[in-house]
Amino acid sequence: MIIKDDKDMILSYLEDNSGLLNGQADMVYIPEDVEECSGLIASLYEKSVPMTFSGAGTGMTGGRIPTEGVILSNELLKRMELIENKDGVQLKTAPGMRLEEIKDFLNRKGYFFPVNPTEESATVGASASNNSSGSWTYMYGSMRDNITGMELITRSGIKVVMTKENPKFQGDTLFLKEFFFQTLERPLYQMPEVKNAAGYFSKKDMALMDMIIGSEGTLGFISTLTLRVLPLPAKVIECIIFFEKEADAVDFVIQVRSYKKKSNVLRPRALEFFNKDALLFLKEQHSHIPEKAGAAIIFEQEVFDLSLEDEMLEQLLFMADNSKALSDDTWMADTPERLENLRLFRHSLPSLVNEKFKRKEFFKLSTDSSVPNEHLSSLLTYYNAEIRRSGLPSVIFGHIGNNHFHVNLLAKEDELEKARALYKSFMEKAVSLGGTISAEHGIGKLKKKYLPILYGNQGIEEMKKVKRYFDPKNLFNKGNLIDL
Repeated sequence: MIIKDDKDMILSYLEDNSGLLNGQADMVYIPEDVEECSGLIASLYEKSVPMTFSGAGTGMTGGRIPTEGVILSNELLKRMELIENKDGVQLKTAPGMRLEEIKDFLNRKGYFFPVNPTEESATVGASASNNSSGSWTYMYGSMRDNITGMELITRSGIKVVMTKENPKFQGDTLFLKEFFFQTLERPLYQMPEVKNAAGYFSKKDMALMDMIIGSEGTLGFISTLTLRVLPLPAKVIECIIFFEKEADAVDFVIQVRSYKKKSNVLRPRALEFFNKDALLFLKEQHSHIPEKAGAAIIFEQEVFDLSLEDEMLEQLLFMADNSKALSDDTWMADTPERLENLRLFRHSLPSLVNEKFKRKEFFKLSTDSSVPNEHLSSLLTYYNAEIRRSGLPSVIFGHIGNNHFHVNLLAKEDELEKARALYKSFMEKAVSLGGTISAEHGIGKLKKKYLPILYGNQGIEEMKKVKRYFDPKNLFNKGNLIDL
């Protein structure tokens, strides 16, 4: 066990990408194996010491920033192995493995993990705790959809093994002796039927593991994960298609969705969006973006049968032309080098925004909402109209395949009140359309005041009952999601 108690050594653990300041902690514990971790949690809990479980600090909502007590970092909990069972090949991993390490390991073995958050330096444990996702969610879903098993360390230090089949709720309740000889009642609110990372997951007859995923460290410590992995495709094709008008880009996405239902050839794993302001922002690093471009869609598809590659490309280009794309300006990548260049292009926008934010060039408020398919156009139209009315600078990008946009409002200090009001109205609009206030970044400490917009005050009270069941002293990741 490594222990850090020097204030200067602790500083790096008191920040993430949220910009939240004034974190406080007395020391950092870094266990080197799960047994140390179990003993530490039991001891700290008995002494009523608040503990914040910490990953790599890539979060956007202040989830790992402590308000008091100590930090328990997963950074040295590193091991992974491929396993084979009746469900095929899976990866068993400790929570401190970074996503980039998992990616490299699986790539050498001929596999990949189908969840790809932008921040590949994130740890897999924190990603599970946040139910992270990424561009491939369009095809493969979020962390919750790709975790087949886990071990959870409870407040007593006991490790509880969980799968998708056991333990499960019987309707709305669950009773297990490992869980303190008490009945657990799930929240009865209706979960939005969209990409969602807000609050405790709750559905009738669900697996308990599904509630732990996305609970943001408030219910216990995830010590082991078993992940679904898939064989690498023969090839990946990615392209950036530019449009003069934003409405044409949206029309292209709607066409692709419709065609995907009928075709075994055109089946993208990612559909990403950049609006005109985002492209102008990117021109700082990518001057060759077409002058007439008013929006762009990134299309990414795996090719397992190379004999179908030409047909897939023909269908793709036909739809682009049919949606009035600037076809002569399409950027195509079908080699590892070109794919890496496009990946860097796609990820450079949030990095650029965050860098300027950290340099205090502006304050940033970033939405994370998604809505059902039928409301894609109306949500984007609403965003554009309200931003024009406000006069605030902004960039919009995100995972349009899941109707999931990051609206980044870039405000000066004297514009913050206006930006916050607009930010709240955007979340209210998404929820009114059957959507969520957070599709992938979670709630953490920054967004918890908005959670009643989604679940109401009654839903928040039901979440508090779940929290008290697992953590009656309110010591785990205090301040995340809800306040007791």
